[in-house]
Amino acid sequence: ILPLLLYTGINLYRSSIKGDINWVEIKAPAWTRAHFTLPDGTNGWLNSNSSIRYKGDYNYAREVMLNGEAYFDVKTDQKRPFVVNTSGAIVTAVGTRFNVASYEEENEVEVVLEEGKLLFSNDKKGEILTIAPNERLLYNKTQDTYSTDTVQIEKHTSWTEGKLIFRNDPIDVIVRRLGRWYNVDVELVNNNFKEIMLRATFEDENLEEVLFYLEKTLDIECKIIEGNMMENGDVYVKKKVLISSKQENNNHL
Repeated sequence: ILPLLLYTGINLYRSSIKGDINWVEIKAPAWTRAHFTLPDGTNGWLNSNSSIRYKGDYNYAREVMLNGEAYFDVKTDQKRPFVVNTSGAIVTAVGTRFNVASYEEENEVEVVLEEGKLLFSNDKKGEILTIAPNERLLYNKTQDTYSTDTVQIEKHTSWTEGKLIFRNDPIDVIVRRLGRWYNVDVELVNNNFKEIMLRATFEDENLEEVLFYLEKTLDIECKIIEGNMMENGDVYVKKKVLISSKQENNNHL
């Protein structure tokens, strides 16, 4: 089974009514990615465990609520900007292609612009930042700080094609992206990972295969702890991956 199952042309829609507001929700369950098209012609992709919601009056105000990661190809409309609301941040576009990763359980919001122009703001400051093509903005929700850098766009958008790309990434980035990609909890057992950097591209490999390659390439050991159901049978505990440094382990021999 491929690590990501592709929902081609089939989106998961749910409608709900709260008060006088009709909401439409599009979801991509774990291990999947979903293509979507919004009423104005804007289209894009949702990554695993992600969702967007929009009101029934979307054509009057192009605004979506995002939890997770999504790639947007926005239909140009100078009179009606396209707005993405996430946990603590707001991204505004007129017509552009960009990627937003903003999970409620994570402390960072990542915005990467492929083409066009974006405006970024948050709930705590009135400051509005402009993002240029090939630029990434990282916003720390707890510290209310941000940073920008120039990036390779393919690395941040290749997930829409079922590819997981690393380009000289440190261990914290590896852990975060593996956890999202395979819907697992990844935990670092020790802190001796300063020199670890990964350059690789994965496409059809399952979790076990990727961990095997990582152990052969990096100075690390990986252990998988299988997930299971809780006693009440209602909650599933996700599979966990423990990563430790071989150098640290050798020091304790």
